[in-house]
Amino acid sequence: PHCGFGMTGTVIVNAVSDTAAPTVTGFTLPATSDSLTVAVLITAMDNISVTGYMISESSITPLATAAGWNIKPPSSFTFTNEGAKTLFAWAKDAAGNVSASKSANLTIIVSHKGDINNDGTVNLQDAIMALQLFTGFSPTGNFSAYLTSGAEVDGDNKMGLAEAVYIMQKLAVMR
Repeated sequence: PHCGFGMTGTVIVNAVSDTAAPTVTGFTLPATSDSLTVAVLITAMDNISVTGYMISESSITPLATAAGWNIKPPSSFTFTNEGAKTLFAWAKDAAGNVSASKSANLTIIVSHKGDINNDGTVNLQDAIMALQLFTGFSPTGNFSAYLTSGAEVDGDNKMGLAEAVYIMQKLAVMR
């Protein structure tokens, strides 16, 4: 073939076949969390280069073409609910090789401070119930489990002004 500058010759290309999968060298997360979003640290290496990272609650190895791969290592993961959890991490390379998984465990216990009616969210109903309690009125709504709901905020084992202020600050996005 013609190589330019009036020269002809043969071009030899050495194709490198990458059959080695990457290795996840590190995967850490906190042992416990009070938030559904947790910090993660994943590191990986490959004989050529790592081109993707994936973290999942599923132990099934993802395909290299699956949705959800990140070019950079993710720094956090968000769960949908609390409890004992296991996360799995993988890495992939440009040739489509996917690593073996590395797993890590944690327990998530989300604080329910201010959730007087124990419905899983701090809302206006909780504020009304706290003010009713503070002023001596019997609260309306689901109130039976407030002492065990985790709604108490100041350690006095009573629902009162501290809880009402906390709830109103939470509703005003001041907390």
